[in-house]
Amino acid sequence: MTKFSVLVSLLLLLLSGTVSPSLAASGKCTISKKEAFDVLKGFDQRAKVTDVRKSPVEGLCEVSLKAGDKTFIVYIDSSMKYLVLGSIVDVKTRTNLTQQRMTDVNRVDTSSIPLDDALILGKADAKYKVIVFDDPD
Repeated sequence: MTKFSVLVSLLLLLLSGTVSPSLAASGKCTISKKEAFDVLKGFDQRAKVTDVRKSPVEGLCEVSLKAGDKTFIVYIDSSMKYLVLGSIVDVKTRTNLTQQRMTDVNRVDTSSIPLDDALILGKADAKYKVIVFDDPD
């Protein structure tokens, strides 16, 4: 292991215990949508901040972004100095918490899909429905 990687590892270990006092005391994310947008605007002007909430990791705020038809999740620390990209995984349960949130954020309300011109097979009032999109060409 090089001296640089040892130094970086030690630095990350030391910094991992530091949390903004205001966030640690309240347990809430104190960053507004506008503040999150201001932090992120240098990266992508098209991205729109749709939600800011407390993340599973103390000291980080979860920011949901919409760019075009895609939704992304990034994390910003409470001091707004650091942007964290990637997944948060619960080591104990081996659960990808970021993926769970992405599933929730991208969930489509099937009742909002117009079925006026749809070809319906089976009972219209069935308990479960499958909606298939197809291009006839």
